[in-house]
Amino acid sequence: MIQFFFSLVFSSHSDNECWKSLEIAGTHKGRSVVGFDQKVLNKISGLLKDYRLNCDAGGYMLLAHDFPEDYFRGRTLFINRPLYSFIVNILALPFHLISNSYSITFASGLLTNCLLLLITCFLMFKLLINYFSERVSLISCVLFIFSPFTHSWLVQPETNIFGAFAAVVVLYMLYNYVSKPSVKKLIIFSFLSGLLLLGKMNVALGFFIIILGLFFKKIKEVFIFGVIYSLPTIFWYLLVTQIWGLSFGMQEVSNFNVGIWIFDIVKWPLTQTVAVFLDVIPKFINSLIYGFFLIPVLFALIGYQRVEIKNKKIISFGMLLSYLMLFFALNIYLPRHAFLMFPLIYPLAVLGIDYVGELLLKYKYFNLKLYYWIVYGLVVLPSFLNVIDIYNKLNVPYS
Repeated sequence: MIQFFFSLVFSSHSDNECWKSLEIAGTHKGRSVVGFDQKVLNKISGLLKDYRLNCDAGGYMLLAHDFPEDYFRGRTLFINRPLYSFIVNILALPFHLISNSYSITFASGLLTNCLLLLITCFLMFKLLINYFSERVSLISCVLFIFSPFTHSWLVQPETNIFGAFAAVVVLYMLYNYVSKPSVKKLIIFSFLSGLLLLGKMNVALGFFIIILGLFFKKIKEVFIFGVIYSLPTIFWYLLVTQIWGLSFGMQEVSNFNVGIWIFDIVKWPLTQTVAVFLDVIPKFINSLIYGFFLIPVLFALIGYQRVEIKNKKIISFGMLLSYLMLFFALNIYLPRHAFLMFPLIYPLAVLGIDYVGELLLKYKYFNLKLYYWIVYGLVVLPSFLNVIDIYNKLNVPYS
């Protein structure tokens, strides 16, 4: 709640046209919260004078307010990602019995994010405690709450917080399945993982599961997972195109040529192709550094040496490879996407911070408490800054 209210009053945003004040968001038609109640707006605009609404968040709230009718008005931008807006719509239904208000939908979107964050932290703790100590697991959750990612997106009613939620849910279900595998668990796990794709198209998690399956020679399970994982998207596509008669456009492909650009490689000069492949690793590392503001990544490299977990290499490098594959397919290297590796980076960082502290204890005048205050203070510092504006000044694509 501290993070929520701080982020609301001192929001992280950019000054470009995709970030609008509440006054403008209340009147800007088509891409933001049309009809934002003027009475409510007048009461909170003074307190939230620094708040900016992301244009994607406005689009998601339009869809949430009139789901699925908004698709039939020609706004099909998020037609491949309906789940988040559907959840907000369901949460807002009881309140809409009192008032069919856009401000109610907006508040429901913020409430949805808070609930998703709470569930994410709970499941993250339950997951990590199977591999690390209670202390490491708890600190990792606190670092996630006070992260630049959470500060930026908790108060934006759109899909980034859902993406963090989906990442942890899939990893938690994977652990639950591996602990005691069964066909029933595999089917449920695969279907729910695929269903979450309709909220955030993070196929890196699917890559990760397939990599683990192939490594452990679970070919049959990998095939079953792949088929069932695809079903929710296939069902939704058929509903949209065959029953509703709407076009199933994907913004990622139409606007950013995601995936399609790979087929152009064979047409390029060899020097251009080589340059693209040489640039993959540096761009990927940069996205990690910017996503976590460097310090957790450095300590995670140290902490990795301290991990005593069976199969730690395939788990760690499998996740890194999965996101590397996703970024390559996207040809977009965004820090907020790289941050979704937080269930791996934060516990390793805590271990690394502890290890460095132990090494420094041999020096007579070293103060361990002061060391922890300084290091953890630097780790959470970006959570109190306008990090998106910092990225813009660094010319780093973020939003």
